[in-house]
Amino acid sequence: MGEYDLVLLHPPAVFDFKERVLGPISDVVPSYPVFDMYPIGFLTLTSYLIRKGFKVRIVNLAAKMLLNENLNIEKYLKGIKAKFYGIDFHWLIHANGALRLARIIKRLHPYSKIVIGGLSATYFLREVLPREYIDYVVLGDTGERTIELLLENMREDEIPNLGWKERDKVRLSRKLFVPNSLDEYFVDVSLVIRKAIRSGDPLSWIPYASFVTNPIGGVLPYKGCPMNCLTCGGSQHAYSKYFFRKTIARKNPKTVFEEIKSIADYLKVTIFILNDLQLLGKKWIEKLIKEIKSERIDNTFMLEFFKPPNPEMLDELSKLGDDVILQISPETHDEHVRKVFGRNYTNRELEAFIKEALKRKFRRIDLYFMIGLPKQDKPSVLKTVDYIDNLLTKYGSSRLEAFIAPLAPFLDPGSLAFENPEKYGYTLLARTLEDHMEIIKKARKWVDLLNYKTKWLSKEDVAEAFYSSTRKLVEIKYKHGIIGEEEYEELLKRIDAGRTFLSKGILDKESVKLGELYPSRHMLTSIKPLKILAHLPLILMGR
Repeated sequence: MGEYDLVLLHPPAVFDFKERVLGPISDVVPSYPVFDMYPIGFLTLTSYLIRKGFKVRIVNLAAKMLLNENLNIEKYLKGIKAKFYGIDFHWLIHANGALRLARIIKRLHPYSKIVIGGLSATYFLREVLPREYIDYVVLGDTGERTIELLLENMREDEIPNLGWKERDKVRLSRKLFVPNSLDEYFVDVSLVIRKAIRSGDPLSWIPYASFVTNPIGGVLPYKGCPMNCLTCGGSQHAYSKYFFRKTIARKNPKTVFEEIKSIADYLKVTIFILNDLQLLGKKWIEKLIKEIKSERIDNTFMLEFFKPPNPEMLDELSKLGDDVILQISPETHDEHVRKVFGRNYTNRELEAFIKEALKRKFRRIDLYFMIGLPKQDKPSVLKTVDYIDNLLTKYGSSRLEAFIAPLAPFLDPGSLAFENPEKYGYTLLARTLEDHMEIIKKARKWVDLLNYKTKWLSKEDVAEAFYSSTRKLVEIKYKHGIIGEEEYEELLKRIDAGRTFLSKGILDKESVKLGELYPSRHMLTSIKPLKILAHLPLILMGR
């Protein structure tokens, strides 16, 4: 393929992950504990820049390392040549992995430029940029225009949202680009698939390692958030103070529909519409659903909510069909704790939503609970599991599911709790980038990674509360017939192994299987071959 203009690289959280037991830190995302899922920005960047005529490639190095234990990393990376290498440093867990990968790339390709981007890169700009192997940091949440101008060799001081070095001094662009419309940055899945096949290494493009067996398609309708959940680095506080965004930026319903259609045209997979659509308004939702129904798209849809939707909203969403999964995160049974955390609704409102949703033909309602909240102690965590039991008893268990996980691994940089930990009952155990890199470097068990403790739970208490509550929840699910005897016994063994920290490796140590979180369907049975064949001429022509 010759030299690319830009190669986007996703690092593992740590390169020596086989030596660690990182356990449940990724239980509620479709990713292994090395956080092998790259941000959706890889797809928007790739689609946008390819449409502009640039040669761009994605390399999910974390997934490659998981899928090929014998991968010679340096030999593999040496063979991928580019003028610019872009490395995501979006989630703080990638601090060591992102910077180590940048160092490797600069050594292998000393005349190429290294660009780091993401929310964590922005927050820790003055610790990231001075490193000799980093050339640029892209700031904020929308870097497509910034990277386009870099690839066009524009002067650094003319490029918005850019950090660079000049005579070893950190320089920042005075220009900001914070678009309110994201329609220009839509994801074209057909384009990405064609380029992936044409590259000769299509598995390097997959979003996460288990995508082959558990494929999920993600669609992001907007960026930003008006809410202030205490530990969230994507909160209104963090966005307005560090990432330049005062209001949400949205796509119009037609654009989101085109993204959904571009997935559905090729793959019969679950499509996860990220973020709470209620923030975009009822008319916006009606327009999107009308477009989806007009094309008779019959993929499974997954929708998340920040607050319980009312019956009118559920009626509208039910027009998507029976194969729809609803998700909400009450975090805890304790209404006061929930309110302090930033989720301001009552159990009565939550249960009204559950009751109304079950009246309709939604496939499943998923509830997510968390350990490590302000004012939450170990008895409170176990009462949350009792509350789940009560819900399953009261409303039936066939279409109601629940999960509980620790707040792990970090309080997000830029969040209210990270900025003012004592105010909310947290003790922050790492504040700088170097602090976090040291924690990650030394951690051999998942509990070692936590960058916090609370007035009510030490790090060890968080772990003990997790294992106790998860064991109890597995027993409850078995009692209600949600899981069978074989799975029940397997999960108990895994929980007990994790509890005693005697297990080795990481891939079999999550307490929740990916298939429990998301409908499982192998990619080979999801591909629509006629659509791929229809684009074969374009693939052969390199388009």
